[in-house]
Amino acid sequence: VLGYSLGTHLKERPETLKSSVLQVLEYVQQKHLKLFIGEKFPLQEAIKAHQWMDSRKSTGKILLVP
Repeated sequence: VLGYSLGTHLKERPETLKSSVLQVLEYVQQKHLKLFIGEKFPLQEAIKAHQWMDSRKSTGKILLVP
């Protein structure tokens, strides 16, 4: 498993990411890339969502829903 953060790159050179981001969004739209949502929490339960993430029991993405 490899993690990668775009924080500094996004902050200093966001224009270099535009084509990549557009391509990824196209893959998602065409269902060539599927995102796995592991848990959904109402926005007012954001603390609970953070606790779930901190528990290291989560898989996939954690989604906060307004």
